[in-house]
Amino acid sequence: MATNPYSNYSSIALVTHTGFSGTVNFTATITPNPPNAPTAKVNPSSVTENLPKETYTDVSWVFVSANSTTAAGQYEVDVTAASGNETHTAQLCVLVIPHGAMQFCLLSDPHSLILGPGQTRTTLITQYMPHPPFNASMYLRTIDMTTSIVSGPSPTALQATLNPSTFPLPYVLPGPQQLETTLTVSASPTAAPSNYVLRISSTNGTITGTVDIPVTITAAPVSSIPGVFPGDWAQYQVSATWNSTPAGLPAIPDIARYLRSYEAVFRVGATVGNETAGLLSTAYLNGTVNVQEVSGNTFKGSPTLFPLVVGSSLTFNTTTTSVFAGASRLTTTLKITSSASGVTATGTWTWDYQTGILLEYRLTVQGTGNLGTISGQVHVRLIDTNLWTPTEPYFTVRPSSPFLTAQQYTATSSKISVTSLNNFSGSVTMTAQGIPSDLSVSLSINSTLNIHADQTSNATLIIHSGVGHFLILVNATNGLQFHLALLEITVVPVTPPTVTISAGPNPANTGEPVTLNFTIHSALAALQVTIDWGDGTITNPDPTMTTVTHVYTSAEFAQSHTYVIDVNVTSLAGQGFSTVSETVNDRGPTLAISDISPNPANTGQSVALSYAVSDPDGIVQATWVDWGDGSVPDLIFNMTSGSMCQRLNANLDSNACTLAQGDLLFSRPQDPATITNGSIIIFRPYPATPSYLVAHRVVKIISPADSVYNQITFWTEGDANAIPDVWDLANAGIPASQVLAVYQYTLPPPGTPSARYDTHRYPSVADLQSQTFTI
Repeated sequence: MATNPYSNYSSIALVTHTGFSGTVNFTATITPNPPNAPTAKVNPSSVTENLPKETYTDVSWVFVSANSTTAAGQYEVDVTAASGNETHTAQLCVLVIPHGAMQFCLLSDPHSLILGPGQTRTTLITQYMPHPPFNASMYLRTIDMTTSIVSGPSPTALQATLNPSTFPLPYVLPGPQQLETTLTVSASPTAAPSNYVLRISSTNGTITGTVDIPVTITAAPVSSIPGVFPGDWAQYQVSATWNSTPAGLPAIPDIARYLRSYEAVFRVGATVGNETAGLLSTAYLNGTVNVQEVSGNTFKGSPTLFPLVVGSSLTFNTTTTSVFAGASRLTTTLKITSSASGVTATGTWTWDYQTGILLEYRLTVQGTGNLGTISGQVHVRLIDTNLWTPTEPYFTVRPSSPFLTAQQYTATSSKISVTSLNNFSGSVTMTAQGIPSDLSVSLSINSTLNIHADQTSNATLIIHSGVGHFLILVNATNGLQFHLALLEITVVPVTPPTVTISAGPNPANTGEPVTLNFTIHSALAALQVTIDWGDGTITNPDPTMTTVTHVYTSAEFAQSHTYVIDVNVTSLAGQGFSTVSETVNDRGPTLAISDISPNPANTGQSVALSYAVSDPDGIVQATWVDWGDGSVPDLIFNMTSGSMCQRLNANLDSNACTLAQGDLLFSRPQDPATITNGSIIIFRPYPATPSYLVAHRVVKIISPADSVYNQITFWTEGDANAIPDVWDLANAGIPASQVLAVYQYTLPPPGTPSARYDTHRYPSVADLQSQTFTI
C-alpha cells in the first residue's frame, strides 16, 4: 500500500505483483492522540478489487483535518489495510504548524525498539521536507542528522549510528523531498534493564525536525529479532549426493538444488526492523553460479530467508556450544523427521544463538517408494564469516594471485598460503580441482602442509591444462576446519614437442639388446623423456641422449610377441609422444638326455629316463615324454605357482599344501569323460597363449549339452585361492579341448633345478625277440 504524504489528504494505492482479488478494509490511527489532536479518516473505508499481476492503482483517500484548537506539533498517521489474514500499513507524517513556518517531519519504522544486552536493532528513519514557500536558498547545502539519549539512566548503555547521517542537497530543490537513513542501535553487553528515549534530530540552518524513539533494554536477549546487518556475510561448504534404483529417478528439489555445488555465500544487503534481505550465491562445479534474492521477517518467518537467517536468541530442540569459523559459539538446533509413502526425510538445522545465522544444515532422504529406492543427502556448513572474530585455533587460505595466465600444457605454479591464527598448529590437507573438471591440477608437498603456530606455510599449486578459461578450487582441511580458495586461470595455446623414433634389430630374439633411436623436436628444452618398452619396463633416459638399449626376456608365453614402444617427451611447452612396434622371438629351451637305464631292458621291466632341461629366458614348465610304444605321453609339469599351496594364504589358516612351488607333477592325458570332480587337471586357460599352463582342481563339470562349447567343460579353482577362477562362467569354463593332462602324483625332487626324470614299463615287443623304441 502506498500514500502521497505531501498535503492534508492523500490517495491510497494498492500494489500487487502476483494479482489480488477480494475486499480490503481501511482504518486510520493518529499518534500521539491527545484530545486536541488532528483527526484522520479514510473514504471509502472498504473496497472490493480484482487486480491483475503487477498493478499499482489508487483505490481510496485518507483525509487529515485540523482546526484552531488543534495542538501544534508532529503526528503520525498509520493507514492499515486488512483482507482476511493479511495486513499492511503505510505511514503519513503530519505537521501542524503556524502558517509560513518551516519544519522537517520525521518518522521511525518501527516506532520503538526492544533489545537485550549485547543485541543490535535497526529502524528506518524517513524525513519529509516540505517545499520552501519562498525559494530554494532557504536550504543550506546539507542536512545533518544526529542522535542523542534524552531519557534513561546511563549515557553509555546505548550506541546509536545513522547511515547516512548527512544528505547533500541540490542548489534548487525540484519539489518536496523524502530522505531515508538507517538507525542502528546497539546495547552494551553489560547494560542494565531500563527504558530510554532516543532522539533523532535533523538540522538545516534554522530548520529542524525531531523524532523520539522509545528504547527498552531487557534483562535477557530478545528472541526472534534480526542479528545480521548490511555488510555481514557467511561462506559455506556445500556437498550433496543422490542415488536411485532404478537409476535416473530425479532428485527431490531440496537435494537437486545442491547437487554438484561446492560453495554458497550469503551477503546481507539490508536489515530494517524485523526485515532482513540479501543475496545467496551458490557455485557449482560446472562453473555456473546461481544468485537468489532472499528476504523476510524474522518474527513471522519466510520461505526464502529460512533457513539462512532466523531471529536471534531462539531456542529449538537442543542448545550447545560448538566451534564454527574459528570461534566457540552458542548454538541452537532444530531436527525434524518426516515419513511418507515408504520414504523418510530428516532435516537438521543449527543456527548461531546470538546472530541467528545458519551454521550447519544436514538433510538425509532414504527409502523405497512407488517408483523405486532413493537415497540422498545434503551437507551445508559455515566455514568463514565476518560476524565474529576467530578466537579458537584457526587458519586461513589465500592464493598469492587470484588471477593467472598460463601456456597450454605448460606447468604453471601459484603459491597458496596457509596462515595460522590463535596458535593453530597441525597438518592441513590440500586438494585442488578444476572447474570445469577437465582441468588437471596438482599440489606439491604431497598435498599436505605442516602448519606451525602463528606462522604461514606455502603450498605450490602446479597447473597443467588445455586452452581455455577456468576456475581452480583449492580445499584446505584439518578435522572440521575447512577453507576454500578460488583462482581464475586463462590458458593460451603453445606447440608441444614432437619425437621421431626407430628400433632394431626387428625382429629380435629374447636376450638380444634392442637399440632405440629417438630425435626430439622442440622449441624449448626437453625436461623429461619417458620410454615405456611395452613389457612393464619404464625408463627415463637423460633428455640429451638419442640412443638407448633394452633387453626383452620374454615373448609373453608365445613363440613370438610384438611389443609397442612408447616414447613420451615433456617440455615447458607440453608433451609429445611417438610409438614403434618391436617383434621379439622366443629362444627355445634346451633338452639333453643324460641316461636311460637299463638299456636294453626286458618287457615289464621299469626303464628310468634321466634328462636335463633349461631355458635361457626363464623356467621350463612342461616336458612331454613319448616312450615310442604308442602309450599316452607323460607330462612332467613344473609347479611354478603357489595357488595350490594352502599355507601360503594366511586367510585359510592352514598348514596344508597340496602342491608346492617347484614340485614336479607326473600327469597323463585322459578321456575327458572319465575326469571326475575333485581331479587336478593341467590345462591352457587362454588358447591364444598355448605355452601358459595352469594346474588347478576341478570343482564343477558341465555337460556338453549345457556348455557354450558343446563339449565337456570344467570349472576350476586353486586350493589356496578359495574363490572360483575368473574363467568359471555360466555355461562356460575350461572346455575339454584345452585340458592337456590329469595329475597323477608328485615326483620326488630332483638333484638340480634343471634335472628331470621319468619311468616306464614296455609291456610287449609283439612277436619279435627284440624291438627298439625311439623316446
